[in-house]
Order: sequence, then C-alpha cells, then structure tokens
Amino acid sequence: MTDGTWKQFDLVPEESETRACSPDYTGRLCVIGCELKEDKLAELFGL
Repeated sequence: MTDGTWKQFDLVPEESETRACSPDYTGRLCVIGCELKEDKLAELFGL
C-alpha cells in the first residue's frame, strides 16, 4: 500500500476478503478446481 502497510486478499466467485498482514513470500499461487491437469499447470508456471 502507499502508506507502507501490506494487504492480503482472497478472491473466489461471488466472494472476496482483504485484510492487513505482514510481508510474506511473493509469487504464491493457489489453483482451485477439480480434475486439474497438474502436469500442465507445472508446465504453465515453470515448476
């Protein structure tokens, strides 16, 4: 944030939440779904 604080957010269909937090790892990603093709996700994100 411009005042030096940090915010964390969750965003899912029809629902969102933001909250104050401390600095943490950057670049985290959570993929939610069913029947995910994990090999394709790993390829997409270079894992």
